[in-house]
Amino acid sequence: HVSFELNSQTASFEYGETGRTYTYVATYGEGSETIPSDFTYEVSNVDKNAMTALGLTLNANNTTHEVTLSGTPIMITSGAVQFNIKVTDSHDATKTYTYPVSLTITKKVITVTGVANNYKTYDGTTSIAVGKISFSGAVNGDELAVNCTDQIGNFSTAAAGTNKYIALTGLTLSVTGSTPESVLDYYTLASTASVTGNVLKRTVHINTSANYTTANPTKIFTGESDANANFQITEVPSSNPSENILSAEATTNQANLRALLGITGFSVSTDAWTIPGTYDIDVVTSGTSNYEVSIKNKGKLTVDQETPIKDTNYTIAGTVGSNGWYKNVVITPIS
Repeated sequence: HVSFELNSQTASFEYGETGRTYTYVATYGEGSETIPSDFTYEVSNVDKNAMTALGLTLNANNTTHEVTLSGTPIMITSGAVQFNIKVTDSHDATKTYTYPVSLTITKKVITVTGVANNYKTYDGTTSIAVGKISFSGAVNGDELAVNCTDQIGNFSTAAAGTNKYIALTGLTLSVTGSTPESVLDYYTLASTASVTGNVLKRTVHINTSANYTTANPTKIFTGESDANANFQITEVPSSNPSENILSAEATTNQANLRALLGITGFSVSTDAWTIPGTYDIDVVTSGTSNYEVSIKNKGKLTVDQETPIKDTNYTIAGTVGSNGWYKNVVITPIS
């Protein structure tokens, strides 16, 4: 019993290749013993006309047990051309073993590798105009183009982020220049593909301000706090439409506006609660919003030292001298 192998059990050749060599091995018995070296090998029954029609030639080296296919295929076929590998027992020429091999020529795979435009500013939608689609796999000299439906791709989600998948659907392959349309028969392209891209955060300009419920809403006294409840933000409209909050997401509610912009709180100097002065009002952001906050004008918080009132804010005790001044004074704050 003699069996044969070619690299992958068949002789295959891809469109665009200019040469491929296969090594064949013959075994006998249970398939584990190599045919003796004095046995002869031969590649026979080669259909030369069929090979010529394919644009290929076949050469066999019966000493090294190699079959070499050369040329550039000009048509696609599957098993339409066969040849035989024959082994002859050198001790008994009547004992020959023949194994037919089918030749398969496969189509060249076109693979999408990228798009001309793979990023956009957050706009609340998943769609993106991708422009020209780049790809690999075209044989030198073949001018091809890959397109998708309306040249529009879709991000996996509308949210801002990096390295997000862009799905391309309705992919088609076409020829350009002087390449004949018949060349398309030699290629295969999946109808869908994906590339990666970025959705950039949308810049929004805001002002901050103090809004204390006092006679002067921008002024407090040392010792007061609760800053978050008494600061606010307002959007500053931009002449650039891409630097405004989306109309569908716009809100005047302070809590909702802060949540939309990812503002988790406000920040002023820690000295503001103990030392009189004027302090900038900044914001603290989570970094998870679809918006990038830019403060156009930072509001000011003025902190004054309050004048204490006797018997309201403090009591005073001691010995009053003849001149009306206290001696051994004890001042006790009233909480």
